Amino acid sequence: RKVSSRSRSRSKDRERVRGKDKRRRRDSDSSDSGRRKDRDGRRRQRATSSSSSLRVRRWRSLERRRSADRRRSRDREDRGRRKKKEKLEDSGSEEKNAKANKNDDKISKKDSNFDKEVIDVRASTDKDETVAVSNGNMTSRPSKFSPIEAHQVPLTNPYPKGSTEALRLDAARLEVARLRAMGKMPPPHLMKEVAAGAKAAAIGPNTVQPKPKKAAPAPWMAARAVFGKDGDATKASEPATPTSDAKESAKNIKKLGTTELSELSKSIAEERKKLRLFVVKAKADFEDRKEKAKAMHQTIQMGETDENEYYSASVGEEMASRYRVEVAIGRGVFSSVYHCKGLKDSKDYAIKLIRANAMMRRCADKEVEMYKRLEKVAGEDPEGFKHIIILADIQTFEHSGHLSLVFDLLKCDMRFALQKYGMGGGLPLPTLQQYVRQIFLGLRALRIAKVMHADLKPDNLLMTLSKAEVKICDFGSAMDASEQVKTAYLQPRYYRAPEIMLGVPYDMGIDMWSAGTTVFELSTGKILFTGKTNNQMMGKMISVVGKFPERMWKVGEFARKHFNENGDFISQDPDSITGLPDVVQLSKPTRTVLNLLQAELKHPNAGVEKKDHEKWVVQLAELVSKCCVLDPQERLKPAEALELAFFNAERN
Repeated sequence: RKVSSRSRSRSKDRERVRGKDKRRRRDSDSSDSGRRKDRDGRRRQRATSSSSSLRVRRWRSLERRRSADRRRSRDREDRGRRKKKEKLEDSGSEEKNAKANKNDDKISKKDSNFDKEVIDVRASTDKDETVAVSNGNMTSRPSKFSPIEAHQVPLTNPYPKGSTEALRLDAARLEVARLRAMGKMPPPHLMKEVAAGAKAAAIGPNTVQPKPKKAAPAPWMAARAVFGKDGDATKASEPATPTSDAKESAKNIKKLGTTELSELSKSIAEERKKLRLFVVKAKADFEDRKEKAKAMHQTIQMGETDENEYYSASVGEEMASRYRVEVAIGRGVFSSVYHCKGLKDSKDYAIKLIRANAMMRRCADKEVEMYKRLEKVAGEDPEGFKHIIILADIQTFEHSGHLSLVFDLLKCDMRFALQKYGMGGGLPLPTLQQYVRQIFLGLRALRIAKVMHADLKPDNLLMTLSKAEVKICDFGSAMDASEQVKTAYLQPRYYRAPEIMLGVPYDMGIDMWSAGTTVFELSTGKILFTGKTNNQMMGKMISVVGKFPERMWKVGEFARKHFNENGDFISQDPDSITGLPDVVQLSKPTRTVLNLLQAELKHPNAGVEKKDHEKWVVQLAELVSKCCVLDPQERLKPAEALELAFFNAERN
């Protein structure tokens, strides 16, 4: 039984293997036939097409295939025919070789002049002649392009060498030639560029090349033409100019008319506005990054966008053979600051090295001009200018390509002092009264000099080493009182005046608004008006100070973003679910400045009675409220603020 079962299983295995072999042969035959059909179809297409002369090899069945003898005889016949053809062609080979050599020479010339020769791609009806340019000589050769259009593209460049026109024309010619070689149609603007060059060159070699531009006039001549008087211009001693071109340009500057002067003054004003906007944007970005880093509890150096733009000094390094680096103080938007010791007088200085950036260097130059301007008018209010920081010692110098500004070393800014000495709250009222008085003295001096600081906040108020005085610093955003920069983001957001947000013409009153919000923060440790946008900030202002005057929401350039035609405030909350604005009817403020101060300053300081403390809080609220009046025309001025009861001398 076992033997029979084994034999049966073996026979089944053999049958199974035979079936597999049959199926495999059948599949291979069908696939081979399919492949042959596809291959024959492709070859027939190539044979019928005009671009190919290949013979189609027909597949024959095994019955129709030639035998070996027939193949050998056919091969002998083919060899004989080939030999006869070779003998017949030997006679005309010399002529063909000569023609081929000529064609090779033409091709080599064309390849060598590929970057010099440009042919118009528009086809011509006349296919017999075109004019080609090769090595400066005009030669005729057959082409399918128009002889006129080919002639319009010369070899020579009509523009001055190295000029933008010449470079543009060369690039256009090369691009047209490249696209033509690829069989593509060049775009119209390239063809226009080539045609313009052809017209300029077709005038002839006697054409006058455009004269190179003369050297720009000396900056002192341009400044004199705009700002100087006629009498001063004639009497002033002119610095020596090294070239005759500069002298000629200076003479031309003197002959400028009223229209040219007005255009020059407009261009200078536009440059100033660009610098102001650059400063505003840079500082706003810096503040945003600072807030994000604080929210994420990161300890990174803020303001650093490129390590190559900042100067990293090493301890003990000497600068200008006059100062030695002691320690790094920090980095800001525009600079890095170091504590340095004077080698000659052994005094402590703070040296501010501007970042190696062209725009920031220009902003720093403007800041230096402002410091020098303030130094000139310091005698008009010595008491007030004592609380404004100015340049010290040699003022400025260059160090490793960085503009360096020298200041007297101060202790810290008021934000750091608020965190250190306020212990989570505000400064003691006696200390606050002393510092606030000095702030308004400094603002009084700036008003006399007709200067807007435009960046007043606790970070830009520095405490002296004795802790007895504060000084206003950072005049990078400062400007003349007559200047107007059309932007809704001129000042820092939490200290931004409402006229800036609405686009109303502003003056030095914007610093008084910033001073009022800064005083509130120094007294309580909290920000008076907060918000992520100008709209949210204005909503907080309305809830504390009251409704905006009609003149502001009607005249303001940006007022339509925040008020409708009836004067109702349009509250826009980016975090709302619907995302739709809410119309708020203007009414009386819900909480006044006095309510906020009384809620924060409940307990008197040591040595101060409760009744005196309460009176002092009321007087402080009066000062902040009058500084934070929405209408800039009714806002308090620095001299008026110093006469309020908060600065009562008897209390001292």
